[in-house]
Amino acid sequence: MSITMIHHDVFGDITYSPDDLEWSGWCPLPVFAEYGRLAPEDYRLLEPPPGFDRGVFAFTVRDTAGDGPSVEQANAFRFLRERETDVCIAVMTELVRACGMHGGVLRWLNDRRDSRVWGWLARLFGPEYLVPEDLKPAVRCLRLEVSNHCVRGCAYIGLFFETIFGTETAGGLSVVFHPQEGTFWGDASAIDTL
Repeated sequence: MSITMIHHDVFGDITYSPDDLEWSGWCPLPVFAEYGRLAPEDYRLLEPPPGFDRGVFAFTVRDTAGDGPSVEQANAFRFLRERETDVCIAVMTELVRACGMHGGVLRWLNDRRDSRVWGWLARLFGPEYLVPEDLKPAVRCLRLEVSNHCVRGCAYIGLFFETIFGTETAGGLSVVFHPQEGTFWGDASAIDTL
């Protein structure tokens, strides 16, 4: 099967893979690129993906028919690009929850920071990460995917992350965003659960 390339008004230059049943391309997301931008000698996160140093991220758009992105997919992607700061805050707020800051072992440790016994372990994880801004040295977006599942005129978008907390499952960590439905987090297959 051949690979198709087109220029889309919203997605830009994209390429269709009939084997993967998706379009792929690159987009600038400078606000998301502020997260995980570490000093060269800081190895808490793995090597950044290609384009990250320029604030460019790989994306895919699911399309089983190969007819091109749907209107709903374009609406969601346009919303992300036009309101990137708001979307980033919503996604990073969800990541604060996902990384255990509002529950789980890390929250339990942070509640005991003043303890002689447990405080040292809590401090090993660094400062408390309570708001999106706190996560800048601790998380990095790797890529995004626009689902073919649509609700209320927009598709869902999955953003995939790496963290310093080790909270990712074997399948990874993602936050799924929808302009009207909000966010939820899960492993890398969370977007497939819609």
